[in-house]
Amino acid sequence: MAIEHKFLSIINRTDTTAISTSDKDPFIPSNHSSPTIEYVNDSNNSVSYNSGTGGITISGGGFYHISFSCYLKVSGTTDRIATIKFKKNNSVISTSTTVLESSFHDNVTERTFTYFGSFSDNDTLQVTVSIDAGSDVIVSKGTTLTILGNSTSFGNAVRISGTTAQNPGVELNPFISGSQGTNYTTNTSADITVSGSVFKYTGAATKLYMAYANYLPTTSTLTGTQITFRLKKNNTTNYSNITALVATSNPNNKPYESTLTSLQSLSTNDYIEATSTPSSSSIYHIASSSFTVLDVNDEAYISIKTNQASNSILNNSPVILFKSSSYTSFTEPTQLVTTTGISYSSNTGLFTMPSDGFYYISSNMVMSSVSGSIDHLTASFVLRKNASNCSDGTSIWNMDTKVDAQEDPVERTLTGIFQFAANDTVLLCANATSTPGITSNVNSSFTIFKVGSVGGGGGGGGGGGTIRITSFGSRSGGFSAGSFGSPTSGRTVGNGFF
Repeated sequence: MAIEHKFLSIINRTDTTAISTSDKDPFIPSNHSSPTIEYVNDSNNSVSYNSGTGGITISGGGFYHISFSCYLKVSGTTDRIATIKFKKNNSVISTSTTVLESSFHDNVTERTFTYFGSFSDNDTLQVTVSIDAGSDVIVSKGTTLTILGNSTSFGNAVRISGTTAQNPGVELNPFISGSQGTNYTTNTSADITVSGSVFKYTGAATKLYMAYANYLPTTSTLTGTQITFRLKKNNTTNYSNITALVATSNPNNKPYESTLTSLQSLSTNDYIEATSTPSSSSIYHIASSSFTVLDVNDEAYISIKTNQASNSILNNSPVILFKSSSYTSFTEPTQLVTTTGISYSSNTGLFTMPSDGFYYISSNMVMSSVSGSIDHLTASFVLRKNASNCSDGTSIWNMDTKVDAQEDPVERTLTGIFQFAANDTVLLCANATSTPGITSNVNSSFTIFKVGSVGGGGGGGGGGGTIRITSFGSRSGGFSAGSFGSPTSGRTVGNGFF
């Protein structure tokens, strides 16, 4: 099923300047001291990016799934409330808030927020971040905005009010619970129906789907809990992970966030849902929690999860995740869907692309601290192209983060679209940057699928490529590189010159 995807993916390779009470777009170069921002889009410019304004124009109307994986850091000593807004044509279409605790998030934490909806030709999109007071929060490197469109079969459920209390041991689909139109809304194509709390596929042909569950849980108690998040197909768990909802002196310092991403193959009358189960305390899921399934191109894809925790990742001793030698009792990762086209070697941890093109990559990295009593552990992750270890090849995405013994396990999300040539490889490295170190948990996942060809992003037209926006001195770009349809791989754009 060759889908001609419309897409745009932007990656911040540098930190922004301070975020304050005013909405700030983290993808505007002038909001960085020395910006390096990279992006790709389909060659038809169905979605384009203006490097001067940060403006995103959706010239090809339709339904789009938008993922904003935001890495945030508090530099002060006061807790801050961050507000994330999705705006269409300068009007807010979705708002989410999260509290950044200075004692936990003085290093970098991650919050992913998603939106799914319809856009008309030449609609504009913008994502902004602000805080409630002060100017001591930054949006850190590794932050991505990924927009994927042109799916014709889809289901989306989003909360518009919080759930009632979900008690310990009770499994719930938080995205479809309560009253439709009051507590949640759904948006489905003709071949996806809502049946109880599940999405049911009624089409005739078997299709490949991406399932993307974005949970925003909170608690009103002073007791922490671990939450099991599950993706279920035909009432059988296909993929799950466990993260902690930590209790602090202020129980309102929430919500936390966790994401599940997986590829699924759906045939007629298959059904799919995403659920959660707290272990020891009642939880709630707030508005903007969202679950989406949408059909994707099935030309080349892989979606796997680990079956055991990694060896300890020690200070400044990076390891390749999904490589057999990084685990004590290694078993091959579980395929969440039958792999096609993309090859994977557990001996090297390498994923190899079968052809030139653009590839959507999503990873849910679940981490714990080595010691249960050590706080403030820092770590870094890097995605490398054509590398054999964690120091060669080319870094195409990297981030810094923090793992606290008091709040682990934690999940960190990578979502982005990257350009590869035939036989290019990619691997994911993890490194502890403090003592004693971290581990990568059971059920860390890695998903790749092709969204378009070079010279025909998504299957048509010509062009496409990776564009990097940098600055010279303190000046930054005001140049709409996204308007070019010719090959632009490796182009550096700054101050309107190239």
